[in-house]
Amino acid sequence: MKKNKGKTNVSDAQFTRDSKLDVEVVPDMGGGDLEAHLSTLMSFFEKTNNIPRDVVDAFSAIQRIVKASMKSNEDSRHERSIVIHGIPELPEASLPSQRQLDTERKVTEILDVIGVEARPCAVVRLGNLTSGKTRLVKVIFPCRSQYFMALSKARILRDNPKFRHIFLRTSLTPSERKRQFDLRAEARQKNQIADRNSKRGGGVCVFIKHGLTCDETVINYKGSADVLCFSISEPSLSSEYRAVLVYRPPCCTKHDDDKILELLYDLCGNNPNILLLGDFNLDIDWVSCTSACQKAKRYLDSFTNLLLTQHVKFPTRMNSTLDLIFTTKPVISSIERLPPLANADHFIISFHLCSENRHQQDRETFLDFAHCNYEGLSEALEQIDWWKLLGKSTSVNELYNIFSSTMHTIFPNFVPTSVKGGKMIKYPEHIENLMQQRLRLFSNLPCPLENPKYLKVTSKLRKHLNKFLSVREKKLSAKPSLLFSHVRRLMGEYQCTHSLTNTDGSKCYNDLEKAEALAAHFAKVFRKPNVMPEPLQPSSSESTLYLYPWDVQKLLATLKPSTFLPADGLPQIIFQRCAKALALPTSIIINMTLLHGQLPDVWKQGIVTAIPKKPTATNVNEFRPICINPVLCKVTEKVIRTRLENTCKMHSLIPREQYGFIHGSSTTVQLLSCDFLWKKALAERKRTDVIYFDLSKAFDRLNIAKLIEKLEKLGIQYNILTWLSSYLTGRVFSVRFNNVRSKAYTIHSGVPQGGALSPLLFNLYTCDLPILLNADMRVKSAIYADDIKIFSSFSENDAYEVAMALQSSINKLLEWAKENDIDVNLTKTFCLSIGKRFAPIPVDYTHGDTIIPNAETVRDLGIILDEKLDPHVHIKNMTSLALQKLFLIFRNLKFVSAKTFIQLYKSYILPHLEYASQVWNPSRKKDILAIEKVQKTFTRILFYKIFPNSNYPSALPSYQSRLKRLHLKSLYHRHVVADLVLAFRILRLETKLRPSEFWVWKPCSGRKSRFSFHYSLSSFSRKMKRCPYEKSFFVRTASWFEKLPPKIMSSVSGSSFKSKLRNNDVLALLDLDDIS
Repeated sequence: MKKNKGKTNVSDAQFTRDSKLDVEVVPDMGGGDLEAHLSTLMSFFEKTNNIPRDVVDAFSAIQRIVKASMKSNEDSRHERSIVIHGIPELPEASLPSQRQLDTERKVTEILDVIGVEARPCAVVRLGNLTSGKTRLVKVIFPCRSQYFMALSKARILRDNPKFRHIFLRTSLTPSERKRQFDLRAEARQKNQIADRNSKRGGGVCVFIKHGLTCDETVINYKGSADVLCFSISEPSLSSEYRAVLVYRPPCCTKHDDDKILELLYDLCGNNPNILLLGDFNLDIDWVSCTSACQKAKRYLDSFTNLLLTQHVKFPTRMNSTLDLIFTTKPVISSIERLPPLANADHFIISFHLCSENRHQQDRETFLDFAHCNYEGLSEALEQIDWWKLLGKSTSVNELYNIFSSTMHTIFPNFVPTSVKGGKMIKYPEHIENLMQQRLRLFSNLPCPLENPKYLKVTSKLRKHLNKFLSVREKKLSAKPSLLFSHVRRLMGEYQCTHSLTNTDGSKCYNDLEKAEALAAHFAKVFRKPNVMPEPLQPSSSESTLYLYPWDVQKLLATLKPSTFLPADGLPQIIFQRCAKALALPTSIIINMTLLHGQLPDVWKQGIVTAIPKKPTATNVNEFRPICINPVLCKVTEKVIRTRLENTCKMHSLIPREQYGFIHGSSTTVQLLSCDFLWKKALAERKRTDVIYFDLSKAFDRLNIAKLIEKLEKLGIQYNILTWLSSYLTGRVFSVRFNNVRSKAYTIHSGVPQGGALSPLLFNLYTCDLPILLNADMRVKSAIYADDIKIFSSFSENDAYEVAMALQSSINKLLEWAKENDIDVNLTKTFCLSIGKRFAPIPVDYTHGDTIIPNAETVRDLGIILDEKLDPHVHIKNMTSLALQKLFLIFRNLKFVSAKTFIQLYKSYILPHLEYASQVWNPSRKKDILAIEKVQKTFTRILFYKIFPNSNYPSALPSYQSRLKRLHLKSLYHRHVVADLVLAFRILRLETKLRPSEFWVWKPCSGRKSRFSFHYSLSSFSRKMKRCPYEKSFFVRTASWFEKLPPKIMSSVSGSSFKSKLRNNDVLALLDLDDIS
């Protein structure tokens, strides 16, 4: 090493383990020089490749020891210092000693609030005393642990109104302050993706006219630019176009440009029909296609190589042409520059995509039953002699055809014809004139965005638009049906993408192709049976089911006013609005079908609506069929269902394990029953294995012949059986997609999806299953329609025996499914082990030769369960979804009243936060506050919107004050009330659960009675301190019932109990604090 002006220079030599290094130490160096030399040597060691790693590590340790030993007292004090903002200071007239004592007293008070036991070494004010600004306070602690504790607990000050304005941070040296300043500047520079100084921006979007279909193409690109690839097609276009939308930020490096160009070559190089759009932020003169910038020249050469032609020749932002349109063919026309969108500083570029055979489609007309003259129609129907008219028929088919043709003959006199239009908003004439005036000024003025006339017209247009939208939203608020229809569109419910992918991978673009693809897919689900239903033998002892006109009138009056057209062309709203006039003919038709056990052929023609299983469904597998039958068929189904339900109730045909579509039962009731057993097993230190099954397409593949055979064995009446046999056989369906219908397909199996009778028939079809599953008393089952779970609890001693019994039930389920022509979806079969620490798993559960996989979490009837029955995962998922929908409502509705916002909140947000809350209602404070955060966010944003105040957020009322003004209750309060109401309904036998399984009514020596649990917990009292059972539904409600006064507990029903709770302070009665 050579000595050169006090610095240490090391030549680039090669070293081995045995190499020697001669170092000449420079005498008389200060501490700072020694640290610098050590750093130089360390950097040399790290850059030289073949120095042994242990030598480098040893030298690094020496370097740390030297640095620690050379640390000055000032550095040590700095590492224990914090700075406090916002502590008020006495005026200048006060003595310095008074100001110092006051500051120390306030610092001590702050430390007491955050719970830091410390006596600071020093408390000083920073800076000179001025009258305009409060000085910062520096606090030095005796040790580092108190320093860390003070910073970690500083958030406590936010919840204290007196110290909400106080802020704590670590003390910074000038170099640290400069480093933080540089980091913030660098972060701002990285976040700034556009060349603006006043605001953030960047990005492009494209609006595609209705009628053109687009389908996104997934690309694998990770870089600084934003790239979106999609295809555009339309029946009138000669071919499909690949569109590539690009936003290239101005700060792109050469490496970023390489990746962008490589991607453009991949996307545009192998397709002859390319439409390249976007903002490239390139300094190019597009009139001469030249540029002085090297980056821009690279892009120009690439565009030339890809045979792309640029069509935008005018400035799109100030004097620059940044937004570009490239094509490989001359398919662009009518390029226009329009005013910027909202507050953007780029102009809108509008253009037409040319077509060789574009034609003007005729606008479709339809009968507008929503605006029908129902008073006149009812009078006309009452004038008809239905006995004489329908008495001419010789069959059920002819009878219904006469009725249907008569109705269609009368419709033109009372039902107006409307033309189907687009979904665009129709603006008033004065707004249309302002739009035209604004566009004319924009086209004629040289610099429109800076011209006072243009700005004045724009301001006036914005004012009238806001007023128009405000009136429009208020009109929507006045009609709940219109409002909820509008919000459903905003929520994206029941929407699909512009194209559908068929099962073979082909794309479907127009409505007819989509309808045919969906119909073909749904038809594949049905299974053609080997045996048809045998003829039924009549029984003379059975009474005939007969309906009087007034009975039918009541049924028709309860129908929903839907305008959907079924196969016979008679919408539901006709029967609902004209119930009195149509009671007689419809009763004749229904009685004739019941008497002959035969349905008109048109009743067997179902119109299937494809409902997406998830938003933006793209594949035919992601749709669920819902069948719409003619209205009178649905009414007759309800009559048959009522008779069957009475028979089932009388003879207990539906097993207790079935919770689906039964009066007094629900998903919540089933989950509570299972939750009680599982948490009880945890309290007894037992493990519970739950096997989840899903019957694949069970409603569609149900064997009709076996269903009729089972119904006959269950003792269902002959006339009902014959009607059901006719109802289930010979059915056909077609899919309707945007008013286009597919061809008809025959249905060979199953019950209609969405039919009034379908759930009950399925329950009767599976009524023998629970007996097989529960052959061993230690195995239990719970069924909700086609969702089945079997479970068993065991300790380490009997683990093997119980597991074998559970495996036996699995085998019986698979055998039953095979015998009844139903498939078990093995991909949705899972095992959830609850309390697995209490007993090792003795065997692997299997279906055939396949092991049933273990799952850490399972979605059980919409509730996410884990191995510990901890609701945290479900709460996190639930609150995230609720906040998404909440922000969506606030973004799209700006002028409605607070009442309407609350109504939408209760309709679209609260159901997410309250579904089956009795099952997952948390006991931990952090989970309660996480749920409450959703409503806090709603009330806070609502106050900003409806009750604006320039002093927010300091003047924003507290959460409890906001709830009181909006007439809302905290979510914690609502969950407690929901627990009490359901528990009382169980107690009053309003559900299918038996209260004796969960509670025992114990008499006592006093006047009051109390609830207790159905078994003693004394032996588990120590082990239950942190057990979920202690906070489970039946345990907590039992203790709450003991505290409620007799006047509330004496309610005769769950509804009266709920109304009494509303008139009392429930939390005060239960001695509960509102944690929210």
